[in-house]
Amino acid sequence: MNTHRPAAWSAAIVCAFLVVVLFGTTAAHAQKSNPALIEKRAVELTEWIVRNSTFEFVPPPPIVFVPPVTLARVFNGDKTVQAGHFPNMIMLRADFQLGINDEVLLHELVHHLQFVSGKLTYGMGICLVPNELEAYALQNKFVGETGIGQGINGFTLFIIASSCTG
Repeated sequence: MNTHRPAAWSAAIVCAFLVVVLFGTTAAHAQKSNPALIEKRAVELTEWIVRNSTFEFVPPPPIVFVPPVTLARVFNGDKTVQAGHFPNMIMLRADFQLGINDEVLLHELVHHLQFVSGKLTYGMGICLVPNELEAYALQNKFVGETGIGQGINGFTLFIIASSCTG
């Protein structure tokens, strides 16, 4: 059951739209991977998540491709960020490649399912560690099963788990 207020969704969508307008996007034809194929893969990855978790299937949100500098600006200058989930939208770096970066998309799709299910909420002072740990656990399982992408190591998980109390 979705208990999110429409005003919160509207505000998040407006903010995400402004980020795209202010910082730019990359045209679909400039992608290294075909956006239609990425959207198809997003459905497949969502189905994988559902099979490997307690989430119910919900169609993936729209996917927007942005230059790496855009994600860095959105995430406080962190140039290592490869993607981001926003209510009803996923931002992927413009250099995203199917068969290489699938785990990045899977991770953000976990956040989408968390959000739609009410398990993930955004707001000031909310600790996102439990949501990140769940997304990384599924990411690691996916990488282990498929060999696609990179998992996250135990030390990094420890640092994430220690970042706030959940």
